[in-house]
Amino acid sequence: MKKITVVIPFYNEEGNILRLLKDLDNELSEINGFNCEVFLIDDCSTDNGKNLVKSFIKKNKRNKFQIIENDHNIGKTFSIAKAINQIDTDFLLFMDGDYQDDPKDIKKFLDKVSDGYDLVIGYQDKNYSLFVQFCGIIYKLLLSIFLNIKNVKNPSPQFMIIKQDYVRNIVFKENYHRYMAIAAMYNKIKFCEIEVNFFKREYGVSKFSRFKVFGAFFEVIGLIYRLKKDIFFSK
Repeated sequence: MKKITVVIPFYNEEGNILRLLKDLDNELSEINGFNCEVFLIDDCSTDNGKNLVKSFIKKNKRNKFQIIENDHNIGKTFSIAKAINQIDTDFLLFMDGDYQDDPKDIKKFLDKVSDGYDLVIGYQDKNYSLFVQFCGIIYKLLLSIFLNIKNVKNPSPQFMIIKQDYVRNIVFKENYHRYMAIAAMYNKIKFCEIEVNFFKREYGVSKFSRFKVFGAFFEVIGLIYRLKKDIFFSK
């Protein structure tokens, strides 16, 4: 039986995290044929989110939930890297703690794993601004030209499942959690994409900004260099 570990980094999500965990618990209880667990990484939240998670874990009896507590704020990328280094599993399923990802979609990911895929990418059919659309075209063009990664709707997914072997030895740098799928596709992983639901954030402030989209252009140049030079992964 394949082991699936859901990885949820969070920071100041007290308005969202408990609702997410309750619905996630319900969905995982309905899944058969996989051994599922959940790791949450608290990135030194300053609100009550961490305490809500710890209380939920203490009371929960159906599924295995664990929390990793950072002793200082290290950001999403290095929180994910920390979890990867502590987890021993077959597949890692990444989702955010803001409840914009739908736990009901997890079954669709696992169906594709059962079909033999090692990477399943979730993409969302939503209306992006012209600025984001333009940046996306340039981004995908660079991936196509330099890495031969083509016809992928969402090359940098937040909601995805991937075989742990493909991410275990990444030399993580800031924001490299965005490029785990790209590195795996460059290494010819068997992958597919599925359409997933998208919920608007109900509580808290989004971490997304146009500056991040613009900065990603320079990051992808470094990513291409590191993949081409075979230094994205440790030896």
